Amino acid sequence: MHQLPVEIWEEILSGLSVKDLLRFKSVCKNLNSIISGQHFINLHLKKSISTPSRHRIFMPRDDESFRTVEYSRDLQGGGGDHIDFQTLPRPKEAIGNFVGTCDGLVCYLDTITMRICVSNPSLRVSKTLDLNVNRRYCPALLFSWFGRESSDDEYKVVLGIRSYDGKSNCPKYHMHLIKPFSDNCSSRKSIREVDGRLELIWYFGEGILLHGIVHWISYDRVMHTDHYVMFTYDLCLESVGEISMPVGLHIWHGVIGVIDGCLSAICNVYRGDFAIYEVWTMKEYGVKESWTKLMNLSGRCDDLISASWHLRLVGVTDDGDLILSCIPKHHLLIFKVAEKKFEILTSNGHWFARMFVESLVFP
Repeated sequence: MHQLPVEIWEEILSGLSVKDLLRFKSVCKNLNSIISGQHFINLHLKKSISTPSRHRIFMPRDDESFRTVEYSRDLQGGGGDHIDFQTLPRPKEAIGNFVGTCDGLVCYLDTITMRICVSNPSLRVSKTLDLNVNRRYCPALLFSWFGRESSDDEYKVVLGIRSYDGKSNCPKYHMHLIKPFSDNCSSRKSIREVDGRLELIWYFGEGILLHGIVHWISYDRVMHTDHYVMFTYDLCLESVGEISMPVGLHIWHGVIGVIDGCLSAICNVYRGDFAIYEVWTMKEYGVKESWTKLMNLSGRCDDLISASWHLRLVGVTDDGDLILSCIPKHHLLIFKVAEKKFEILTSNGHWFARMFVESLVFP
């Protein structure tokens, strides 16, 4: 142990799983010191993110544990219903709405108590934070996001909440920005009222981060059923905005994501008497005219999917194939781009499946 520099030990240990590292911590004081250091925690996380064999798909099941699927072996090998699921413990405070996952951390919002729970299931540790929202005024969650933003390297939670002030029947809309691990109580949470534009928009769900801005796809009630926009929230400026969707589309349902560093959208689009899925990317961020169609995912040409299904982008493989979840069937799918066909990875998936890496992170 003493014959090797700490840097060498860090490099060796950073290739191990969280489970193995926790074992080493319990048997060797010197290794415990190295593994517990923030430098090593960051190094291990960086390696996990950059190593496809450590990538997993996380599924927030409604029971006492979470499930994960090994990304490289199970998915690239065809998967099917013989996928090797692994479970992670779920803290009892992690109930209600699944907000998101980032760097091995999982975030939930209990909409009954209006408390946030952030946990690292691999470490079996969690933290709860009360939002101090008056439940008498019927708060309702419209949209959410959890992640780490690079400008200050802090983990943040964004919530859009509608409530009533008790004096009128007019709803009020507030953006809640929470830093669950901030040591400064005064900067841990900020609340800003958003103008009445939110009265015209609904169907947000979970956000997508790109360029320090969180994006939600939303339906504009003024423009009726075929008009969607992206509602945005700048984490640095704490300001809201909008981005237009691809022009000329009559969208029945759409979801957004990131493909090759570009904002993307999967749109269920009617063409004549049938519906197909179109994948679009915004080549130049914020420029409406730069929306470019990448491919079609046609339900008419493939018996594995239905035009009535809703598809959600989970991730992209190293080969450029798309990993998708869907409802109402809850299948986990992979779309082989070169072959232009779908494969069912498992029929026991989850709509909120997300890419996931296990980590030692818990600030």
